Amino acid sequence: MKIIVVILTIACNSYAQTVSQTAEEWYKETIHPFFSNCICVTGVDEKVVLEWLNEKKYPENACLKCFVKCVLISSGLFNPDGTLNNLKRRGSEIDVNKLKLCYNQTADESDSCQRAYNYNKCTVFTFSA
Repeated sequence: MKIIVVILTIACNSYAQTVSQTAEEWYKETIHPFFSNCICVTGVDEKVVLEWLNEKKYPENACLKCFVKCVLISSGLFNPDGTLNNLKRRGSEIDVNKLKLCYNQTADESDSCQRAYNYNKCTVFTFSA
């Protein structure tokens, strides 16, 4: 009987972790497939990318800014023109209003790499607050 309880507990915990996936985890999974290509395209140092992703570091680095733009577009989060794409597919646990708020705060930026970078920074810190 104890074994069944342990197995059910593990199964429930695994399911709860899957369902309660954070915005940050979802974001990492979404952009991960595009890392290699966007690193090559932008010439950004992989160490800088890993610090950005894992430590939430946002240095003034032009290549990193364009890397962020590349992954946002490649993953379908942004359209090539820099507008948000298909907010409804993000899932019920992602607050679309927060995404829109961050987009509206950065929409006037004329440099598309800077806009993507600022948008990403806003969403990361908004969702982790």
